[in-house]
Amino acid sequence: MINLLVKTYSIELDTGEVIDLIAGKEAPNEIAFLILRYLSSSAGVGRKEDWIPYEEFPKAKRYKSYFDRYVLRPFSRIFGYEPEKYELVCRRLGGKREKLGGLSYSFTFLPRVRILTQLWRGRREDYVPPTTNLMFNYAARHYFSAVDLLLAGRVMISIMEMELKKL
Repeated sequence: MINLLVKTYSIELDTGEVIDLIAGKEAPNEIAFLILRYLSSSAGVGRKEDWIPYEEFPKAKRYKSYFDRYVLRPFSRIFGYEPEKYELVCRRLGGKREKLGGLSYSFTFLPRVRILTQLWRGRREDYVPPTTNLMFNYAARHYFSAVDLLLAGRVMISIMEMELKKL
């Protein structure tokens, strides 16, 4: 069993399925992939907790435009002008308020992989667009490739969007 944010998943070794224990059904493909990749990657990583921007991970620069398109832009579109909803969703997903730039919340995405989300509110009346950022803890490099981190960021934002729709 393993937790991803606030949900618990079971890995069925005999069938190879990843099951959402609360819903009692198979996990979405992206989540199942990330869990299996995480479990099959290295362990015994040091406890360094620096936040690392996506583009500083090995080989991530070539995917930065995709990260912007599929992670940061949707994040801005969903929460950019509504920071109250962002904070509410973050608290509901177990986020911890951080004293960093903008509205910052950190999440334990998987047991040793943490994600930091940051939002600087946009103001329509002043034509100021919102700014967003998403970073990973240093240990994430030992579990995921740059492409995997792109997927993890996308999954994080879609989970936040689904949580918003529940409100």
